[in-house]
Amino acid sequence: MNGIDFEAMKKIDVRTVDRSTLKDINDVVVNTALPKEERLRSFIEQIGNPYCYKCGDLVVKVSFAENTSATLEDRLEHYLATM
Repeated sequence: MNGIDFEAMKKIDVRTVDRSTLKDINDVVVNTALPKEERLRSFIEQIGNPYCYKCGDLVVKVSFAENTSATLEDRLEHYLATM
């Protein structure tokens, strides 16, 4: 996605992040009738940082194995396509 610095988002330290800046995944609503690219864009716009967000009172940090060629976008597209 153009203009989004996923590398900087990935480096957020879950131990020091300001919880008040994180979005809650429970508040994200994805319109499954939209095309895949638009669902992905909507998800990113709503969640802010897909690597670090809240789920209720918990802070969630997402990471992926380095030995795969799949990107975050690939993973999100797969997730949204299966909704």
